[in-house]
Amino acid sequence: MLFVEQLDILVVASEDCNVYLWGFDENAMDELRLSVPGGNDMFATMEDDAVTNRVAGFTCKKVLNKHSLCVTGIAMICDVSDDNYCYLISCGADRRLCLWDLHQGSLVGIYCDEAGNEAASEESITDIAYAPSRKEFAYSSADRLVYIRKFSKNVEEWTLVHVLQGHESEVSHVIWNSVCQMWVSGSDDCTLRTWSVKPNYNYLDMVTSVTDTQCPITALTCDVLNGSIIAGLQDVIRVYEPETMKQIQTHRGHRDSVRGLLHVPERQQYISISWDSSISIWNAYSYKPTGTEVRWVRLFFLSGTGRDPGCSVLWEWV
Repeated sequence: MLFVEQLDILVVASEDCNVYLWGFDENAMDELRLSVPGGNDMFATMEDDAVTNRVAGFTCKKVLNKHSLCVTGIAMICDVSDDNYCYLISCGADRRLCLWDLHQGSLVGIYCDEAGNEAASEESITDIAYAPSRKEFAYSSADRLVYIRKFSKNVEEWTLVHVLQGHESEVSHVIWNSVCQMWVSGSDDCTLRTWSVKPNYNYLDMVTSVTDTQCPITALTCDVLNGSIIAGLQDVIRVYEPETMKQIQTHRGHRDSVRGLLHVPERQQYISISWDSSISIWNAYSYKPTGTEVRWVRLFFLSGTGRDPGCSVLWEWV
C-alpha cells in the first residue's frame, strides 16, 4: 500500500489480481460544501479542506487489472516538480511487470523480453522497490535472485543492469536504502543481505549479511533518517546498523508474524502490522553516544475489531 501525496490517492495491491486506486470522494465533498450555509467560503482554507476530506471519506477511483495472479508488490516513481510525472510499477506471482500512469489511471505497458515473453523472472516475483538517485528498480523472486533494471517510461528500455545472487531460498523482500545508497534483501533462507553500489556505478556487490536470525524475513523497511534496517522475523522486530548489520534494537509484543513495517520520521516512530490482527507503534531507534543511560521504549498496541477493540501499553528495554 502506498499513498501518492501529489495526487491524493491511496494505491493498494491485492491478492485478487487487482491494484486499487482510492481517493477522496469529490462528489460527497461538493455536496458537503453546498449543504452548509455560506457555501464554499467556509472551506476556503487548506485546513478546512482537510476537514472536508476527512468527513467526505475515500472512494475507489480506479481498478488496474492486468495481472493474472495475485499482485505482490508496487513501486511509485514520481517527480515532485511535475504533477503529471507519476508512475507505478506493479509485480505479481504471474511474473509480470506492469507500468501504469497514475495521473491517467491507465496502463502504459507490460514488460516483455526479446522473445516476446511477459515473464520477467524464472519464478514468481515477490517484491519491488525503486531507487530514485539511480533511476533503477529492483525486484525479488522465488528463484533466489534479485533483478535490477533501468527505469524508463518506455518498458522496452527496461535494461537489465545486474542480478544479485547469494540467497539460498526465495527472496521475499527487497528495499532501497536511500541514506546508505544500498539495496537490502531478505529471504526465506533466514538471512538479510546488503548490496552496495561500486565506485564505477556499473554493478553492485554484497557488503554483509545476517545469518543468525533463525527465522524467515517476513517484513522489511529502513529508517529514512539514519538508514537503520528494520526487519520482521516472525513475531519479533529487529533493527540493524546498516554498515555492520549489528543488531541495535529489538521489539517484542506481536503474537504472530509481522507482515508490514513503516517508519514515520515526523513522529520518530515505527509502525508494524501483524497476522495477529494488531497494529503496533514503537519508538524509532536514535543514535545515543557511548555512556548514555538505557531508556525505556513505549509500545502502543492496538488490537481487536470494531465491535471489540483492545488497547494496551507495553514497555521494554532498548
